[in-house]
Amino acid sequence: MAQQDADRLPGPVRLAVAADDGARHRRRAAAGAGPLPAGRRRPRVGAARPRRPAARARQPVRARVLRRPASAHRHRPSARARPRAAGAGRAGQRPRRLDPGTGGEPAARTAAAAGAGVPFHLARPLDRAARVAPDRRHVSRRHRRDRQPRRDLHRADPPVHAGAAVLGAGAGPAAARRPRADHPQGRRAEPGEPAVGLPVPDPLLEGRGQVRRRGARARGPAGHRPPERLPLPGAAARAADLGGRLVTLDLLITGGTVVDGTGADGVRADVAVAGGVIVAVGQYPVEADAARIVDATGKVVCPGFVDLHTHSDLTLLSAPEGRSAVHQGVTTTVIGNCGLGVAPLAAGADVGGVRAAVGYLDLDPSVDWTWRSYGDYLDAVAATRPSLNVAGLVGHLPLHAGVVGFDDRGPTPHELDEMTSLLADALDAGAVGLSTGLMYAPLTFARRAELVALAEVVAAHDALFAWHLRDYADEVLPAVREALDIAAATGVRTQLSHLTAVGRRNWGSVATALDLIEAARDDGLDVAVDMYPYLAGNAPLAQRLPAWAQAGGDAAMRARLADPGAVARIREAWAGDALGWDEITVNSAPDAAVVGYTVTKLAADRGTDPDTVALDLLARFGNAVSMVAGGRDAGDLRAVLTHPASVIGSDGQALDVDGPTGQGMPHPRSYGTYPRLLSEHVADGTLTLPEAIRKCTSGAARRAGITDRGTITAGQAADIVVIDVGRLADRATFADPRQYPAGVDAVIVNGEPTIVYGQHTGARAGHVLRAGTKDKGQRS
Repeated sequence: MAQQDADRLPGPVRLAVAADDGARHRRRAAAGAGPLPAGRRRPRVGAARPRRPAARARQPVRARVLRRPASAHRHRPSARARPRAAGAGRAGQRPRRLDPGTGGEPAARTAAAAGAGVPFHLARPLDRAARVAPDRRHVSRRHRRDRQPRRDLHRADPPVHAGAAVLGAGAGPAAARRPRADHPQGRRAEPGEPAVGLPVPDPLLEGRGQVRRRGARARGPAGHRPPERLPLPGAAARAADLGGRLVTLDLLITGGTVVDGTGADGVRADVAVAGGVIVAVGQYPVEADAARIVDATGKVVCPGFVDLHTHSDLTLLSAPEGRSAVHQGVTTTVIGNCGLGVAPLAAGADVGGVRAAVGYLDLDPSVDWTWRSYGDYLDAVAATRPSLNVAGLVGHLPLHAGVVGFDDRGPTPHELDEMTSLLADALDAGAVGLSTGLMYAPLTFARRAELVALAEVVAAHDALFAWHLRDYADEVLPAVREALDIAAATGVRTQLSHLTAVGRRNWGSVATALDLIEAARDDGLDVAVDMYPYLAGNAPLAQRLPAWAQAGGDAAMRARLADPGAVARIREAWAGDALGWDEITVNSAPDAAVVGYTVTKLAADRGTDPDTVALDLLARFGNAVSMVAGGRDAGDLRAVLTHPASVIGSDGQALDVDGPTGQGMPHPRSYGTYPRLLSEHVADGTLTLPEAIRKCTSGAARRAGITDRGTITAGQAADIVVIDVGRLADRATFADPRQYPAGVDAVIVNGEPTIVYGQHTGARAGHVLRAGTKDKGQRS
């Protein structure tokens, strides 16, 4: 098997055993010992159980009780217990596996042969352990008070795992009759021990329900017992932090090196999760109980990545699982960048014109734009139940185009009032800021008065103003100064998006731009930058046209290209361009025959010049044709990545390899930004791992005003990534971009495992993160 295929295979999972209720009788019969005495037999399923004396009332649990793990008082050997023969009982049983082409023989793979992946396994079943002494003799309830479960403590919800009969509301005999898989015998892997067992199917961790355990009856709704819980193990101080509450652990990540997202060095720690929130970080006993346990030994555990700069506004409506993003560890995406949002839409807005203007991002014509307000749009996103969290910037384009239109003019005073009112309403509805894109028509026609008025509204809401600058080539420095001027005039928090300099003659300008930004920060302005770790960008081909040629919208632009006089002016403008056609590749177009080729190559094949090919593509497809454009310098990229005010944003989209979002040849950043940064740019010494992770997590989150996620600390949302740094690799290329990375072994979104062994579980646990002046971080 090729290594690439091997890297994509799911790893093993360790599961709790669901033992056969009659196995003990058959073993005794085979040994000639006869059946168990009647007094020691389990009651058959459905039989009435004898009444037991009521338990003695107990005092409420004080915080100090939480310092002792449950296993310490429930598995203590009896003073009369006989030593057990070596290898007897569960401790002597080796995990069993069910692999293709094998039986249920004990697994004998070595650590090297076990394959890579995070061993997901489940807590040891607890209901039988307190009833049986180490020598397997029955111990009466009144003689084991120190080992019986406290009635004021509760056990975690039974886990859902492969092969288990999931019994929840409405479950009946059919669920109880489901065949069981050959599970490992409930034993946790020791440090360094290979985990073997069953690969995780996609439905494994979608929900939680009652699991059929040894000796347990299948209970329908009438017989369902409430789940039991265990106190969170740990020190008294940790209990005090939790207010003395008893906490159910839904997830426990053990054995990993926690790089917490603050920039601090990694430390060996376990991470406890309950209710979608990280409840504690520290050292937990081996027998700590949780519905799900992740053995992260040898792996890095870090916060989920917060992608500050994306264009998934429409793709999430078609592909809410957001696979290309989640597979690389992204747990929160900030949409609406570069001014290219899709809401709000004014009452008189030309919705078709707005949709055409963002055509290169509109991959699914079947998506119905039913919204008008920004709140309605966020509701539409929330209704899809995305797999990752979504926060949104208001796009300047729908504001301007919806009120002013697409002509080459600024807004009237009345129109500007309408724009600022729509923006304020959108920020009140939960947008985390505003973005502009001054290279996109009609935003190319926006002037200082309009930008200042909008920035003042954003500043009043303590939100973010993100800039796709007016130019990134010959005029990049004046474009940076324009953004800093607006920041100084309004005090708005400012983000300069994907800072770069295009064209060899402009290389080195980034250092000067960073000096300008440093000076602004020294003056007290809140200014930062973001970038992705590639030397090529992605934009509509129409961005190459002069601003005047784009006036009037997509249809007018295409019609203008039939005018010989206009075409001559365009050719003249292109003659002095900093970027050559050999550095521009068509990566998406309605005509698949042109996708994947440079404009120069297409011209050679047609026997014509590159300008003619580009003009033909624009006349035929308008904003629906997009390009990958190079012309970047590695030194400029390194300068941005290492700057203390920079964070990471992919500038990509959440895509799927199939379906409407699976067309064309997307920029590989949509599939590989974060693995690429953490492998290549950490390995070459550009960044340390803790600093790189900070730029991907808390650094990006705080720029968007998101404060409840981005670090591995108690109280933060449980957005967590488990990475095998030794295997971490970006496999997406410009020639073959739809490749998921290797080494991102687990992705947890709001406490729900969403990627396990590099496979999407189908979980859709993302929230829409709505921000406002009064309620930052509200979720829906």
